Amino acid sequence: MKWPQSWRNVHLGTALRRGESSLDVIRRHLPWRHRTAETPAVGVAGSTPVESTAVHAPLSATVSAAARRLHRLPEAARAQVRGLQAAGTTQLSVVLDALIASGVSIQAMGEFAALWPSLDETVRSQVSRPLGGPLGGPMLFGPAHAAQIDGSTCGSAALVMQAAAGDPTLALWLAIGETLAGYLPREIRRVRPGSLMEPDALARFALVQREVKQQTNSGAVAGLPWPSGLGTPPWGAAREARFADLLFDNLPVDDSNAADFEAMRLRAEESVQAGVPVLLYVGGDLGRGVATAVPRHVVLLTGRYSDGFTVYEPSSGTVQTITDVQLRSRESSPALGGWNRVTWAILPRWRADEAGATMVS
Repeated sequence: MKWPQSWRNVHLGTALRRGESSLDVIRRHLPWRHRTAETPAVGVAGSTPVESTAVHAPLSATVSAAARRLHRLPEAARAQVRGLQAAGTTQLSVVLDALIASGVSIQAMGEFAALWPSLDETVRSQVSRPLGGPLGGPMLFGPAHAAQIDGSTCGSAALVMQAAAGDPTLALWLAIGETLAGYLPREIRRVRPGSLMEPDALARFALVQREVKQQTNSGAVAGLPWPSGLGTPPWGAAREARFADLLFDNLPVDDSNAADFEAMRLRAEESVQAGVPVLLYVGGDLGRGVATAVPRHVVLLTGRYSDGFTVYEPSSGTVQTITDVQLRSRESSPALGGWNRVTWAILPRWRADEAGATMVS
């Protein structure tokens, strides 16, 4: 079908964002008695507009979350944590911060600290920096290439990598199949005990992708499951996304609107600089065919450099880079799995006490 020229750059994200703008205009012109100060912003599946955020990211989301949790613990428990940190290396201290932020029990933290000296340097690196693979090279857990297992699990793979970046116990299980007696990460709590002992790292990564996909797709359509062949719905991803104690919003993106896109990009930049990876849904537009005008792939922004982002690309299982100029250009990129349009973003919702949070000693 030949689309009108004015429609050729449209995709689902642009349509939804433009729909929100139109509804906002209508709402502003309604008689006063039909509007209140509490009228909520229009969103999709519980989303909020990109520009609505007023709370800024902390310097480190992990440190802020750890500080909040330590503040709630009794002094005896805080003393135990201080003892574990003082007895370990700087690398272990950073990992312990992530364990605190993830809600790991003090018992499990002690178990983890006792295990740490027995791990070789490769495993320590994979556990402490699971998203730190070489640029252009494969992302690894143990010897396994961390790629999506089929054409519908790009979102699942991205969610697993995001969770592993925030929870070292998940990264540990992915790397060597080791679990702690006092804690299981949420992504593998429903796995049968026998499968938790799976010796093959590739099989473990496949197993957790299936588990995460089941959770994101369960009840995603008016209480019914989202069709498996359509991958991961953005609102299901936002519900299951996990890093420290944060909640996440799913936000449709109109990348044909420069201001809308820049607001999203700045929030993504703020997030990764605070240590929180960001899922981006990407695809095409009506100019490439109606089937491409919906989200077709998911990638994970993992870090920031001078003028762009590092990206985990699940179909290749590699670390890629994309500049801000390339991201704005709407040209296909290996970092986006060969797609060219950003259609949706899964972004953290910062807490009002984030910016001032510091570690409690």
